[in-house]
Amino acid sequence: RLDTCPPTDYWEYVVRSLTNPSQVWENPFIAQQDDFGRAIIFLVVLNGDALDENTLAEAYHRYIALDENHNLHGRHEFQSNIRLLTGSFLNREVSSMEPSTIDLFNPSIGDYVLRRYAGDVVALRLGIQSLRTLRSMITLRSLQGDGHLSKVDAKSICEAIAEHLAENDFDGVSVSYVSALCDVYKGCGGFESEA
Repeated sequence: RLDTCPPTDYWEYVVRSLTNPSQVWENPFIAQQDDFGRAIIFLVVLNGDALDENTLAEAYHRYIALDENHNLHGRHEFQSNIRLLTGSFLNREVSSMEPSTIDLFNPSIGDYVLRRYAGDVVALRLGIQSLRTLRSMITLRSLQGDGHLSKVDAKSICEAIAEHLAENDFDGVSVSYVSALCDVYKGCGGFESEA
């Protein structure tokens, strides 16, 4: 139902929408999701690939516990959000042998969300800091490499994450994540003044 589009322009609208994911996903993401649903989608997008449900749940709980996110509104219970998002924004693959995995329902969701948050350094830092996955560091590197994020901003994200990890004695963080963090930081000009 497109009140603003006459029937004669419908197919042109469809083609335009398919080439511009913001037209397809803007309303469902903003108007149909609360802050907590958007947080889960954001974390899956930042991971850049499917992740097991337990890892996503841990990242989500770290994310909503951050001081910067105490003003979020909506339904905060993880499983109810997963049920609501599955089939529209997310796919949930259930296995009897392994943990369930969560991925995006459509890759264009990732394109839309990354464009929406590319300039939001704080949101990117909080999401990657909460995920603690190697894939999220690859996403950070890609955002910087594709020009969606400046080297200065990527470097500041790395510094803030490293500081947060150090404050928590690197508890629960994999060596591969810390190594990838150092690689991204070095690629943004970090460590040069210390050499």
